[in-house]
Amino acid sequence: MATDLRARRAAVQQASTPNVATAEPSKRWRGRLIVVMVMTVYLLTWAFFTVGHGKPVWSADSSWEMGLVAALDQGDWAGRDTFFTYGPLYQLISYAGARLNVHGSVYDGNISAHIAVVWLAICLLGICVLLMRPLGAFQAAFLYFGLAITGMLGTMSVRVLAGLLAVLLFYWSLVCAKPRGQMLAALGAGILAFLTQLLSFEAGIYAIITIIGVSIVCALASRVRWLAPSGWPNNATTSFKLLAIAIGTYLVANLAISFLYELSSDRYPGIFAYQLRSLEILAIYSRSFGVGWVLPSPTTILWITLVAMTTLVILVRIRTAAFEEGSMYLCLLIYSLALLKSATVRSDVAHVAFGTLPILLTFLSLGRYPVSRRLFVTWAAVFALFVVLWPESTLSPVRFGLNLVQGDFSFGERLSTLREANSSPLDPSLRYLVAQHPERSLLAYPYQNYIPVVAERTMVAPFLQSYVASSEHLQEQYVAALEQEPGTFDVIYSVDDVGVWAVDGVQSIARTPLIFEYLFDNFRLADPYPDASGHLLLERGTSPGELRSERLPFSADGDNCELTIQPAQPSECSLIRLTLQISYPVWSVFGHSTPISLRFFSASEMVAETNLVALSSSEPFETYVSLLSPVDFHRVFGRGTVPRVQWDRLVISAVDGGLFGFEPRSVEISKVECISVLGFD
Repeated sequence: MATDLRARRAAVQQASTPNVATAEPSKRWRGRLIVVMVMTVYLLTWAFFTVGHGKPVWSADSSWEMGLVAALDQGDWAGRDTFFTYGPLYQLISYAGARLNVHGSVYDGNISAHIAVVWLAICLLGICVLLMRPLGAFQAAFLYFGLAITGMLGTMSVRVLAGLLAVLLFYWSLVCAKPRGQMLAALGAGILAFLTQLLSFEAGIYAIITIIGVSIVCALASRVRWLAPSGWPNNATTSFKLLAIAIGTYLVANLAISFLYELSSDRYPGIFAYQLRSLEILAIYSRSFGVGWVLPSPTTILWITLVAMTTLVILVRIRTAAFEEGSMYLCLLIYSLALLKSATVRSDVAHVAFGTLPILLTFLSLGRYPVSRRLFVTWAAVFALFVVLWPESTLSPVRFGLNLVQGDFSFGERLSTLREANSSPLDPSLRYLVAQHPERSLLAYPYQNYIPVVAERTMVAPFLQSYVASSEHLQEQYVAALEQEPGTFDVIYSVDDVGVWAVDGVQSIARTPLIFEYLFDNFRLADPYPDASGHLLLERGTSPGELRSERLPFSADGDNCELTIQPAQPSECSLIRLTLQISYPVWSVFGHSTPISLRFFSASEMVAETNLVALSSSEPFETYVSLLSPVDFHRVFGRGTVPRVQWDRLVISAVDGGLFGFEPRSVEISKVECISVLGFD
């Protein structure tokens, strides 16, 4: 009886101690560790044999992947010398993987670069699972199984899992029994959030938002007792102290890298340029890169069900769970809900998967903790349906194990293939183009970085791909960097819809008009002009052409974003310059802003069509639209007269943005100019 009394007193004392977790049972820890070790080795082996180039060499994704590695190869660091959504740590990991190729080919090293990134994601997942204290061995194994067969472990998952690791370290700071351990874990959370930012600025921001959100909820729970789950500590001061350590570490690390960039390069734009430009790129991305929801209705309903069920089960579970368990699920839930923003902006399958990964991981970890047997059956049914309907679901990791046992893979053969690969994907006409003046650097516009990479020409890229610099301010910075570029460089200009995909149907000159003006004023078509599959070689010109403009009086009929613009009389133009403002509702921040469609008509015949995105969120902006057919566009940079196209009507309408797309509240056209292009002398 005395023993029972002492046990009860010890339990009461422990429950009243702030932020103290019970020691994890060694059996549960050992079981989880064994699962993590086995699955990590298995998945690393699977990635080594199965990861390939991914997308075609000419795709935008392949170009930035190779561009990051090539930039570092020539001494240009992401965030210092070139800017993009991915940062210097991602660049360094990709570079290290690409070095496996003995020929030093960035293109042929792209596969091993992918493998390096996926390997990092797999290792990060293992550490995250180890830090999830409530998970047993079976739950950990099922979590691995679920993520693998739904195809979630790709190159994009590395930034999600890095941010998750930062969040879980902050969770450990909350539940750690000793003050020193709390401080070290909070310090580690700040460092990991910063490293996540160096992988992808967006993911680092999500990690910091989650850490702040968790701290606020824990503080509120301690101050407002009727909100507090049972068994949670009453200590807001500790929560805010740990938050201050994590945020302070994150800010100091950002200050340090800013000074490092400033001291290591005389071309670095200025203190905090890396952070400010990255934030502006994120704003541009949200405003002008939205893609409509692509998942079919049954999958969409199931996706919403999974998100809602995970949220509700955690909210119910937190009310009765111990602090160790409840705070972990609170961290997972806030991080998962924050990442859903990525799924609602660019809602193709890859980006929906990126935004879904943390909520799916959280859902899978709940298998042992639903509030009733009936709910467990519902949970299992939702997961089974998700596997069946999810477009990226694959049995590849399972089949790989069977094939590996049968001896269908050779480590030596695969390693030799990765090391010895040596090929060139350029067609003969393009190879001829880039062979001109090999001593000159090469700017790929709008984004085909693979061309200078494969041609082994020094790459010029103030922003890794021009479309991320579509605001007026960043375009000005892009042009200023080109003007400071040492030596002479050529431009490989890839024409929309012929040599390059016009991103989301928006013409390159419409997305980056100031960059187009700079290229027109300073470069001309190399002579002679070969047929190179829509790619133009431009070189410095001494006698620039002229964009002669004529302002057109017009009438506008319609309202909001449905307008018909009619000039006073039919006009013949090569290009159109528009001054307009596109306004979106405030709540579009919860999804994405949809572009508008421009269709030019002559009588009843449509002569040109393009989409247009807002280059400014609050002010009028000026941009160009080409009426020329893609096969004639090269004449803009050539000699002689440039063809003109007659039009008498412009129809403006909103593009369907799907589930999370928000149409413009209004489109206001203030000026329409007809541009005649006078060729070079």
